[in-house]
Amino acid sequence: APAVALPVRVRGAMQEYNGKAQLRVDKMRAVTDADDIDMSALTPVAPEPADDMLGILTARAASMKDEQLRALVRKRLEEAGAPLLYYPAASKLHHAEKSGLLHHVTTMLRVADAVCQIYPDLDADLLAAGVILHDLCKLTELAADELGMVSDYTREGMLVGHLVMGVAE
Repeated sequence: APAVALPVRVRGAMQEYNGKAQLRVDKMRAVTDADDIDMSALTPVAPEPADDMLGILTARAASMKDEQLRALVRKRLEEAGAPLLYYPAASKLHHAEKSGLLHHVTTMLRVADAVCQIYPDLDADLLAAGVILHDLCKLTELAADELGMVSDYTREGMLVGHLVMGVAE
């Protein structure tokens, strides 16, 4: 089994050694529930609140003129549920942070809006729907916890991948 990194509680003092700061550790132990540590402070998190980013997606979906497209996007967002609030967009690099999937999608929605300003003949609702839907199956592809930490890819994620799962959905 892979080693799991756990936080530790440290008591010590900052000292100077050879002109550089140094921590002298007096005591160290594993964190317990009694320590009441906010683990989200120790992990990467998207720069905007998840509820705000989800609000951007749901508002954009609600504004779609085509009834069927609007219904499809709203249904897929509802099906995604609570994990959408904390899921990362990837295990490394590309928005590998709590709420990273929402961060990625809201950023891409801004890009889509900018592209539609340059090319006004594009179907802005269809482009926005594609942006919102394109990575939702990462919720099935990745095994992530509520801190947005990916432990692995799921079997389905390794064998099929989020793009093919998304098309199938």
